[in-house]
Amino acid sequence: ALDFDRVIPGHGPVTDRAGIERFQAFLREVWALAQQAAAEGLPLDRTLEVARRSLKSDAGFVPIGLGPLFTLDRDFVVRRAWEEATRSVPTAPAPGA
Repeated sequence: ALDFDRVIPGHGPVTDRAGIERFQAFLREVWALAQQAAAEGLPLDRTLEVARRSLKSDAGFVPIGLGPLFTLDRDFVVRRAWEEATRSVPTAPAPGA
């Protein structure tokens, strides 16, 4: 709902509304894949294989290295979504909960 032309994120390249919408589409695609994998009982390694073959909305995205901690790339995002969908890690409580 915010009116903006440019986004300067804390990490990653400067983008615009279309870039944010494209990233949101990628996250929706990843979440749908993770939910389906969880419903089918797919293990993480198989889920990552499926993601590597089927995800398309992140074409052209560049991995972001966050120092020695980790690299924010497709596998990282899919892994986190799978962990949340399968409840392999606790999810953060809702604000105010």
